[in-house]
Amino acid sequence: MRKKQLMFPLAYVLIAAMVLVGCVAQPAPSAAGQQADGQEAMEAEKELVIVQGTEPWTMDMQWVTAQVIVNVGNHIQQTLLDYDHSMTLQPNLAVSWEQIEPTVWQYKLREGVEFSNGEPLNAQQVKFSFDRVMAPESDSMRKGETRYVSSVEIVDDLTVNFHTNGIIPLFDLYVTAKFPIVPEGYITEHGSEHFASNPVGTGPYVLEEWVKDDHITLRKNPNYWGDEPEIDVLTFRTVPDIASRVATLLAGEADIATDLQPATVQEVENREGLSVVSRPGMRSVFLLFNTKIDTPVTDRRVRQAINYAVDKDAIIANILDGFGKKLEGQVLSEEYWGYQAALEAYPYDPDKAKELLAEAGYPDGFDLRIVSPRGRYMMDAEISQAVAGQLKEVGINATVDTLEWGVFSEEQYSHEGGPVFLLGYMTVPDAARMLSIWHSTHPNDQHPDARFDELSDAAINETDVEARREIVREAVEYFREDAPVVFLHQQYILWGVHDRVQNFAPFPDGRLKIDASIDVTGDR
Repeated sequence: MRKKQLMFPLAYVLIAAMVLVGCVAQPAPSAAGQQADGQEAMEAEKELVIVQGTEPWTMDMQWVTAQVIVNVGNHIQQTLLDYDHSMTLQPNLAVSWEQIEPTVWQYKLREGVEFSNGEPLNAQQVKFSFDRVMAPESDSMRKGETRYVSSVEIVDDLTVNFHTNGIIPLFDLYVTAKFPIVPEGYITEHGSEHFASNPVGTGPYVLEEWVKDDHITLRKNPNYWGDEPEIDVLTFRTVPDIASRVATLLAGEADIATDLQPATVQEVENREGLSVVSRPGMRSVFLLFNTKIDTPVTDRRVRQAINYAVDKDAIIANILDGFGKKLEGQVLSEEYWGYQAALEAYPYDPDKAKELLAEAGYPDGFDLRIVSPRGRYMMDAEISQAVAGQLKEVGINATVDTLEWGVFSEEQYSHEGGPVFLLGYMTVPDAARMLSIWHSTHPNDQHPDARFDELSDAAINETDVEARREIVREAVEYFREDAPVVFLHQQYILWGVHDRVQNFAPFPDGRLKIDASIDVTGDR
């Protein structure tokens, strides 16, 4: 049995390579304190060490959405709104917000907040942050969020209005809970490349040191506006190899190890003082088809055939050791509003796959390239190889290219690669927001489809809950039939945690956040 299994209910939200080695972004506050008699005494620092499998390639959170990078950067750069563990929106840099007109949302900013370089947080900083990503020359991965924004208006020093492209009833959920606010003066003076490796923000920690491919050290921000963290130093270590990552935890060199693999769970559980956090996460894992280049997957029948040819149950049982839930013909799990319980997964049916391939003009199959990361998702490279093996059974000669995450992302965002990528997406817990990633204007989209765009826009813009529910149902069913992905599974969160870490749990979306409620006691 697992020593620790944390399950948090989700509140459905309805409508109502620029890295420098050893760079120091902020002067580290001294750990020296003054005793009553005037003599200096060093206070013991509290350090929390986290090991992850992916090395950040930037610390500019406006440019990336990958959770393993955000896990580091969200301690430095903050958003207007935030989530609690039930995924309910909470004030953050903004203290209040409301939809004052059908296409205008107004936000009131928190008074007295400063970036760690001394710049004040104000409406101009918010406008600059959005304009920076929205600029035509921007290649930010967050453009999918800002596509709902037509302009940002400064009302006064602490009030900002967002003008939206149409009526966006869940604008607060879709945009301002994920979008980082950055300092205009610092970036204007030093440039974006410098900022990417020497970030400053309004968060509880500042960057002290970044040694590429080894570690990132954050130190408590002495001028943080919120509750002071109990932990003085956060150290994020990059350990791509899962065996080495687990060994680091077992050796007492880390407090938290993210993204364990199923085969390592028992080893961690058997060690005194360690526990495994296990729960279904909000990330859906699938194979994404790029239909922007001329390959057989541009034919819907081929995409459907590949869905029939992949044995999802076997992958979950034999590769994930049961730590996964099959996607039921949709990229949504039960945690998302708009999940379609009546929809069913593509069954494993090799004969049906061969029939569809023959209809599409490929009775003898074809060559297919699958691009996979290694260590980004649970057993990602192994899953890709298993899929390739299963496709060979129906005549498709599939080969797998395993790439480092940064190189993988560059190929994906070029829209000229693949044509198949193993990926895992998650969003805020709303079906329309998840589906919008496949809208033709989204930077992640690889499969433009005018009919789906219409359904996606309608689901985003509809203000009546029941009408919106019906549009989402139609969109999800259309998505299943069109098969722009191979539906695989809902990924579990598997993290190893030392018992000395108090009050810690990952968020349902896999987010790691060290705040004032978390502490460490004793030794590893």
